Amino acid sequence: MLGEFRTMLEHGTVLGSIVTVSRCSQLVLSSCQGQKPQLVPMTPERKAMILQQHNRQRQRLALGTLPGYGPAYHMPQLYWDDELQYLAEVNARSCVYAHDHCRNTYSFPRAGQNIAIIRHFGLNLTKESVYTYIIDHWYNEYPLATTFVDQYPVNYVGPEFAHFTQIVNDRAVRMGCGMVSWETYNGYVWTNDYLVCNYGYSNVIGDRSYTKGPVAAGCTTGRSVVYPGLCL
Repeated sequence: MLGEFRTMLEHGTVLGSIVTVSRCSQLVLSSCQGQKPQLVPMTPERKAMILQQHNRQRQRLALGTLPGYGPAYHMPQLYWDDELQYLAEVNARSCVYAHDHCRNTYSFPRAGQNIAIIRHFGLNLTKESVYTYIIDHWYNEYPLATTFVDQYPVNYVGPEFAHFTQIVNDRAVRMGCGMVSWETYNGYVWTNDYLVCNYGYSNVIGDRSYTKGPVAAGCTTGRSVVYPGLCL
């Protein structure tokens, strides 16, 4: 039998209470019920890949080359944050596909979160290919968000778009991701890859995702050399 590939995706807009890293460690313990749960190491190379993917996606919008979207007046380059990574790993270590209330901190009181889980068997997938696919899948919701980037909707029911608006939120400057992989059995050995990415600012009901205007005209500390559509 050929391998099979299943994806679950979800975003988070609910703002929980502020917590400390030590408190999160106590609130959420490793509770994977599958076999061989493993935290996927976020090596410097993997961090760089995830950041590059996000920043290229943000730049595409910022330059005004994304169909249906105007250029961004002030879209900052994203940087990695170890605290956001740690709290993302706390969620991922639970092996429970759900948003947690353990991501807001004093530094990031309105932290956002995207989550996704991919289940597959019979496929020789690298972790890099898995999270690259997931992040692209999040971003590719953009055709559904053109009417919502100026004001995030309340009580919205319809196709998913909020992973995209989280990625291009111009108030988010920091991000960090965590990933856990484990195995389950149902006639076949299924690999479960659960990715959690936390961001320094969330989708907020009634708020904009980004400010439209001349490309990078609002940058106060210069423009990125690598991503000229983004602010330093």
